[in-house]
Amino acid sequence: MTFIVVTLIHNYASRKSLSNSASFAKSVYLKFIAGMIVLIIIHMLLGLVPFIGFILTIIVSIALFTLQPGLVLGRHGVLQSFSVSYSAFKRNKLALFMASVIMVVIELVIVFIFAIPFIAAGLLTVFSAAGTGQLTAAVASKLPLLAVTGVIMAVGFALATLFGTGFQTDVYLQLSKKRKQK
Repeated sequence: MTFIVVTLIHNYASRKSLSNSASFAKSVYLKFIAGMIVLIIIHMLLGLVPFIGFILTIIVSIALFTLQPGLVLGRHGVLQSFSVSYSAFKRNKLALFMASVIMVVIELVIVFIFAIPFIAAGLLTVFSAAGTGQLTAAVASKLPLLAVTGVIMAVGFALATLFGTGFQTDVYLQLSKKRKQK
């Protein structure tokens, strides 16, 4: 999945073929993985702070909103990419906050729309079991329906990820003035 994200970031920025972007992704993949590991460690440590850890994690996520595209498209090392992303946040706090909110809301809407069939199938299963008291039998009888609607929901997650990756990359390109004109 991570390799696909790196490929999509490059492809969105360069507008070349996916095979060219996949070849490029191989050259920055380890840097991207290292950056994501550092970010995960930061999030885990902040999450340990009692009462406000979750809020601190959200703040750091907004402050490092352009980190992923910066790791792929920037010419910096891992730690310098963190610095560049944070500098972009300091210069554009409101814009990056609004971009984060807009991105998360749209991603949630996409996921929710694609989750509706799964939720409906789950409710149908639970309600059919309520009359008989045999949840296992109800799940077994509705398993094909649950599987198909689960795949539909997975497609929604994939589309939300694709949208979020493109949105973050576009914001990064606008802030770094690297957006190629059509």
